[in-house]
Amino acid sequence: MHDLQEVQALLARWARWAAMRADSGLGFARITQLGRIIEQGPAAAAIRTTHGQRPTPAAAVEEAVEQAIGLLPDDLRRVILAVYLAPGSTKQKAHDLNVSATRYFDNQKHAHYFLAGALAAAGVYRAR
Repeated sequence: MHDLQEVQALLARWARWAAMRADSGLGFARITQLGRIIEQGPAAAAIRTTHGQRPTPAAAVEEAVEQAIGLLPDDLRRVILAVYLAPGSTKQKAHDLNVSATRYFDNQKHAHYFLAGALAAAGVYRAR
C-alpha cells in the first residue's frame, strides 16, 4: 500500500526546489516550467541552472523526484506539472490541459501511484 500523502509531500518539496532553480536565484522566473515545456516539449522539464552551479547533496531527493517525473507518460506528466508548478485554480488547470475535472483528478491519482513506484525503486520513498 502506498502512502500518497508522503508522495505528495515529496512532490511539494520538489516544486519548491524547482521554483528556486527556475529563477536562478533572482526571485522571479523568466519562464515557468510549464511554459518551457509548452514551448520546447517534455525534454525541457529538466531543471537547469544558468550559472553552472553544482547541485547540493541536499537536492538529491528533489533530483530523484524530477527524474521520476520524467518517466511519467505525457498526460500524467502534464497534470503533475500543472498541479505543482502552474498557478490557477483546479478548474482552470483542467481547462488548460483540455481535460474534464474528473480526468484531471484521475490522472493526478494515477501519476501519484506511478511516482510512488518509481520513487520506491529509486530508494527515495518507502511503501508502507
